[in-house]
Amino acid sequence: LTPAPPLDALWPEGDRVDASQNPEIAKILDDPAMTGAGMRAVVVVKNGRIIAERCGDGFAEKTPLLGWSMTKTVNAAIVGTVMKDGKIVMTNQGLFGPWKADGRAAISLADMMAMSSGLEFNEDYGDVTDVTRMLYLEPDMA
Repeated sequence: LTPAPPLDALWPEGDRVDASQNPEIAKILDDPAMTGAGMRAVVVVKNGRIIAERCGDGFAEKTPLLGWSMTKTVNAAIVGTVMKDGKIVMTNQGLFGPWKADGRAAISLADMMAMSSGLEFNEDYGDVTDVTRMLYLEPDMA
């Protein structure tokens, strides 16, 4: 096993961030008209390093935040990177162990990325639905 890097290592290996001293980036992040009303957090990553970040009132670097639809973009970037490295292809099926034993074995990565897997999901926000169960009743829906 490879030992974990020290926490004082630069992100993403550790928790340390050397924020940019670029006044143009600071000006944008400090302008509420640019970050938007109710901004919770903005992180700017360039060449694999965090170069700037700001947190809204009541939020900090370690505050868990819901990603909502942004998560799709982040996942697409991760999948694209892993594909570029030749570790997966869009036609991969049987993506998860429990899926290999039933009809979900035929769902491909392309199906998942296009949100056309055929899996049922109730996105209503009333009573107890898939969304409210995910948000309020389950410790980890991953």
